[in-house]
Amino acid sequence: MKRINKLVWDTNFFGIEVGELIVADDENVNLDEASAFKFIIVKQGEDFPVKLIDFRKSFQETKVLFSKNISNVVFDDLKYIFDTDEYSVSPTELYELAFASGKYSRYNLDEKLSTNVFHHLYKEWVIGSLNKSIADKVFCIKEENIIIGFVSVKKEGTVARIGLIAVADAFQGRGFGALLVKRVEYYCLSEGIKTLTIPTQKENYQACAFYEKNGYMIIEEVIVKHYWNKKYDTI
Repeated sequence: MKRINKLVWDTNFFGIEVGELIVADDENVNLDEASAFKFIIVKQGEDFPVKLIDFRKSFQETKVLFSKNISNVVFDDLKYIFDTDEYSVSPTELYELAFASGKYSRYNLDEKLSTNVFHHLYKEWVIGSLNKSIADKVFCIKEENIIIGFVSVKKEGTVARIGLIAVADAFQGRGFGALLVKRVEYYCLSEGIKTLTIPTQKENYQACAFYEKNGYMIIEEVIVKHYWNKKYDTI
């Protein structure tokens, strides 16, 4: 019988009991333990109904992971991008960009989660990236002394993964996003890493087209669903 695993970080962050259920097929779930949770995140390789008594599904997305094997990067645009290890950046300078980057996030689109919760989560993500608890590097682009884009990256053994990437709306379509990705690729090669991955939502067609244009391919798809205990209201 499939068990629901408690997500400790999520439980502490949201202040409610959060669980995760990974199901590979239409298998039985321990429904007795489901009542201990307010919020259950279900992950599936294929889409089929999951029966959780007294729970209502509030959101569903397909998470995709893009990957690229990096062999050579010629990068001569360093003057446009700076490393936050060399030039200090306040988290507040990145908040609005982070919020914009998360417009397709399940934490933004789930009707059961308030905008304040979404903002709090992404603020923590920015802070954790800058203080290196969840990222190894953060690179930024400035125009007229204002940060108009940034990217964070984390090394995971022989692979690196982009966490947050954002370019201000007014500056999109001018190659800044590609420049940020290229800067990360250059960093990866300098660290001996030849594979870079980038997660996003399949429903975010603009981001998917952008990564494909820059040589990335989807290597993984996971369906993610949010289920909320019917006894509770929005947080």
